[in-house]
Amino acid sequence: MEWNTLLELILNSIQIIGIFIAIIIGLIISKVMDLKKEKSEIIDAIGDIDNEIETINEQFEQLKEDNYNFYKEDNVYDIVHSVLEQEEYQFNENIPYVSIDYQKDFFEYVKEYMMKVVEKLKDGKTLEECKKELNVKNNFVEETIIEEVYDWR
Repeated sequence: MEWNTLLELILNSIQIIGIFIAIIIGLIISKVMDLKKEKSEIIDAIGDIDNEIETINEQFEQLKEDNYNFYKEDNVYDIVHSVLEQEEYQFNENIPYVSIDYQKDFFEYVKEYMMKVVEKLKDGKTLEECKKELNVKNNFVEETIIEEVYDWR
């Protein structure tokens, strides 16, 4: 074999290896670009999920607050009646998102508020004067408490 032929074969082999290396580098760069794009899409998806979780948590907190407000409105008559009749009030463990502690706190609040109303009524205040002095708004539990205590006396 001649040196020229051998040299030509070696140069052709080097060119083939160079082309092969260029193709592999191109594939690697392409894959890296795809990974960067996927990373960006995943980061956007995580941001969307975070926003959804935040929205769901806000809705859940609002649901808990609404449920507690409903509990107060629904049970204020029973609490006032049990206090006025000096009966033991039964707390309910099966009310969603309203713990026994919340119920006890509300019970204590009603009792304290009733005492304020009784003091006003002892001074000879009318129902409307009581509401005005205690800054009661329509359709709140405080209004119900005042009306029930006023009617009971």
